[in-house]
Amino acid sequence: MDTENTRSGKAEERILGDKATGEIDADPDHLANVQRGLKATLSNPNTSTKAKKDAEAKLQTLQDSIEVPTHDKNP
Repeated sequence: MDTENTRSGKAEERILGDKATGEIDADPDHLANVQRGLKATLSNPNTSTKAKKDAEAKLQTLQDSIEVPTHDKNP
């Protein structure tokens, strides 16, 4: 078992998890909303340095786990 992928998957679950149900939110816009909230935290001048570092780490975890689609010119 790949330990790095397991850790990344668990971190993503903690970031995207729905605290009310304890599961991953099934809303298709949830990932975008989480990313938007983390970016807002980073740009808010009233946010503490620690909170900004935490938000930046969470955002990086999400971005690392998202596969970027490649556009092949020769399908």
